[in-house]
Parts: sequence; structure tokens; C-alpha cells
Amino acid sequence: MPANGPNGKAPEQFKYKRVDTMSELMKKSAEMHRKKGEAADAISGLTSVIELKKQRIAQLNDEIAADKLGLEEYGPQTIVAHQERQERCRKIIKECEEWCEFFDGAIGPFEKAYHDSQDAVRVKYDEAMKKYRESIQTLIREFGYNPAFKRWHDQL
Repeated sequence: MPANGPNGKAPEQFKYKRVDTMSELMKKSAEMHRKKGEAADAISGLTSVIELKKQRIAQLNDEIAADKLGLEEYGPQTIVAHQERQERCRKIIKECEEWCEFFDGAIGPFEKAYHDSQDAVRVKYDEAMKKYRESIQTLIREFGYNPAFKRWHDQL
């Protein structure tokens, strides 16, 4: 059962009709004058434009009624589809969170071992730097080595 628009007519198709330009409106106005004959001569151009605008408003009201009808027809379907998509997204999020928890539990010991090895390397590096400084001091003290005059090809 089609819904009737505000002017009592059934709504037209769901097709967008472009807005007429002023020159097209004037052409339609002139055409309307010719069709109406002597009675149309009494109506000014401005009045005919107003009449055309009223017709366009009625047409837009019909389109609005058709859009409302379309919303009534497709609204429940879109709501159900949206709810299904939300449910799929929630399921995917839950799966990802479970995987992250599993990964954190599985990788935890390896991560701890990695940090421990980093700490051990840091301690060894600090010890090596300390020994290097001591050896440079020994070179300076025993052999008169001057680090400021070291050249790139010098070997010690």
C-alpha cells in the first residue's frame, strides 16, 4: 500500500531531480504563459516563477514522503545488520584480547630472560670500559702514551 504525499499523490521514484536554473525557470514561465493564452498575460513573470517554486516544493514534499516510506521499509533491516556487525566486531575484539593474554603469558619468561641478559651485558660493558680506562692510564704511565696525539693508523 503506497503512502500518499502531502499533495495526495503517490510519491515518485527515489530519483534525484536537479534544481532548475534561473534561465530554465524563465523558459518554463514563458511556456506557461503561452499555454494559458490571454489569462496568462495577466500573470507577471514573478508570479509564474512563484508558481513554479510552489510546484517544486510539492515535488520535494513527495520525495520526502517517499524517503520516509523507504526508511520505514529498510529501517529494521539496517538496524539488524548494524547489530550483527557490532556482534561480529565484539567477537573479534574478544578473540584478540584472549590471544594477547595468551601471548603475554607465553612470552613472559622469554621477555624476563631477555631483560636479564641485557642487564648482564650492561654490567660486562661497564666492566670492559673500566678496564679500558685502566689500560690507557697504564700506557700513559709506563710508555708516555698521549691519547691526544693518537692517529687513525696507530696500533697499540
